[in-house]
Amino acid sequence: MRLTYLLTIFLVLAGCAKGPAGPTGPTGVPGTGIQSFQAEFTQGLYPDSGYAGVDCHWLDGSSPNTAPGAGEIKVATGATTSNVALGLIRFDLSYGIPANATITAASLQLTTQTITALSSGTYVFGVHQIVPPPAGQVPWNDGSSWDVLVSPYGWDGGSSSPITEGADYSPSPMDAVTVAASQINSTQVLLSWNVTPALAQVWVNPSNDNYGVLISPEPETNSAQSGFISFFDNTGTNQQKPKMLVSNTIP
Repeated sequence: MRLTYLLTIFLVLAGCAKGPAGPTGPTGVPGTGIQSFQAEFTQGLYPDSGYAGVDCHWLDGSSPNTAPGAGEIKVATGATTSNVALGLIRFDLSYGIPANATITAASLQLTTQTITALSSGTYVFGVHQIVPPPAGQVPWNDGSSWDVLVSPYGWDGGSSSPITEGADYSPSPMDAVTVAASQINSTQVLLSWNVTPALAQVWVNPSNDNYGVLISPEPETNSAQSGFISFFDNTGTNQQKPKMLVSNTIP
């Protein structure tokens, strides 16, 4: 009886013995040690309530010597320059991003106002890099108009010539969005454009000039279509204000 009991214990223990180890699995990709972050820039809201680094403006082809007031960023098209309006906006990214950060992606986000009125059809709006003005000149200020971008000199270096595609801003947009008039007329819609990371990188260093970007219809004049798109500026609610979303890495 005792022998039978001991034999049973032995067989149970033998059955529970650890079997041979299986093959070693593949090794994972080594970590880079680089941390990734995302930041949002909105006037008076992000990165915090003290942020005041968003400057909004627009140029009116129908009043070439008048600086439009606050309340919107207007972008318009039509058959002639007098029908055109161009938006201007810049963000100070030095406020919330370390100087040693590397920008990997950036996007501009604007919300349309319900006063937007485009004739029927499909429209393209692009974001352009602004050409640096002559040395010692600021790119633009809130008193700039279509004919005089920075009083008393234009970007051409001495005269008050009108803003010109190719001379004052790049003719090719960094990014463009396509919208149908039926989608945005009388409606609040969020539109987004990618901004070249290399350009956003320049804005991280406060010692660099910040020219911002220009928003234009594509093409600027259009004999077949007319109307305007109105975006909220910093006078909108926190949800309506312009935003810049930035992804960056820090070694």
